[in-house]
Amino acid sequence: MKVVKTPSSVYVLYALAIVFLCIATFEIFGCYSDIRSLIDSNDLIVSENMTFIISYYLEHVSVYFGIAFLLYAAGVISAKLNEVHQVVYQMAEKSKDK
Repeated sequence: MKVVKTPSSVYVLYALAIVFLCIATFEIFGCYSDIRSLIDSNDLIVSENMTFIISYYLEHVSVYFGIAFLLYAAGVISAKLNEVHQVVYQMAEKSKDK
C-alpha cells in the first residue's frame, strides 16, 4: 500500500490554530493587566466582583480558543477525509487491474 500524503492545507489549518492560541495567550495577559490595574487603583474589589472578572476573561479569550479549536478540528477532519479518499482511490485502482 502506498503512503498517504497529508495535504499542505492541513498544515496551514494547524498553523492557524497555533496562531490563534498565541493570540489567546496574549489576550489572557492583557486581561490580567487590565484587572490588575483596576485592583491597584481600588476600583475593583475581587471578592465582590468575581463574576465580573470571570466574564471579562471569558469574553476576551473564549473567541480565540474557539477559533483555534475549530481550525484544529477542521485540520483533523481534512486529514481523515484525505486518508479515506486515498484508500478508496487505491481500492478502485486495484479493482480496475483485475
